[in-house]
Amino acid sequence: MSHMHGREEQFTVFNDVSTVSPSLCSTISCVGMNFNDEPRLNFQVFKPLPSSDLLVRSVFHCDGLLLMDMRTKLLVSNPLLKQARWIKCGSNPEFDHPMDAYGLGYVSNGSRSCNDYKMVKFRCTEDIRAEVYDFKSDCWKVVVVVKNYIGFSGLPVSSVCLRGTPYWIGYNRYLNRTVSIQSFDFSKERFEPLFKFLHHSSIGPIQWQDSLSLGIFRGDHLSLLHEPRLKGRIHIWVMREKDWSKLMTVAIPQLHKFPKYPSYFIENNGKLVLSVRHFVTRAISIYVVGENQECQKFECYSSMEPSIGGSGCYYVPSLLLVPGFSS
Repeated sequence: MSHMHGREEQFTVFNDVSTVSPSLCSTISCVGMNFNDEPRLNFQVFKPLPSSDLLVRSVFHCDGLLLMDMRTKLLVSNPLLKQARWIKCGSNPEFDHPMDAYGLGYVSNGSRSCNDYKMVKFRCTEDIRAEVYDFKSDCWKVVVVVKNYIGFSGLPVSSVCLRGTPYWIGYNRYLNRTVSIQSFDFSKERFEPLFKFLHHSSIGPIQWQDSLSLGIFRGDHLSLLHEPRLKGRIHIWVMREKDWSKLMTVAIPQLHKFPKYPSYFIENNGKLVLSVRHFVTRAISIYVVGENQECQKFECYSSMEPSIGGSGCYYVPSLLLVPGFSS
């Protein structure tokens, strides 16, 4: 991956599911921006494994590691180091369910190389069964059973990891389609809701048709993208001292109906880099919005199959070894 002369490289990673191949395989792509001169795409396609076709349902990120859900198994990869490791889906993969969600994080031990990396798996239903995977012991264990779980009634719409803690945002159709943000504390091995009902916060009312996406601001703050349906404006909020403060409001011209925002980030000079997935055309567009609201659009070809793939995540490359990797 190219260097940006001292700037932290930030990317969107998305899986492009081929609708042509009978096997329905995925292409994993990194799309970033190079700001050295005029903004331009830094686009790369990588294969987590040198051979075999992969079908990636969703992608999660933590410290340069990517967790890819293949439905029947999991793959943890560092694309920069070209390392990858297969992991079975839970203590009993035979009971895998299409409503299973995942998160990647760690328990801090003082430095990144010494952190205790883990995964969590949970089912997005009213009664959930959560399991934690420990990379050191290479095993899963059931850690908590929560009844009447009000977090999500469908798969989360977005997920990030901040300082080792995974966060998810999603809807609950059983509670008037309310929106909540959940986190999982690996040291306590339990869920901790950040907001059970997001519309009670300073952000204001959120409708189930609105577009939402979680992000990381400046490496140490949780952020939220909120686009009220058919309003034509995108609001970026940043979490500070357990409440939200509005960072910016931008208008993106010529958006198709019902866009999805797999990933976004704020460049060091304050520019918003936003990836947009269009449901109608199945294309990915990258927008760069400056401080004076000037907007540049960059097209990325895509042929994502809506029923299978098309997930994305914020990604920062690192030299962290895949825990337990053996060549």
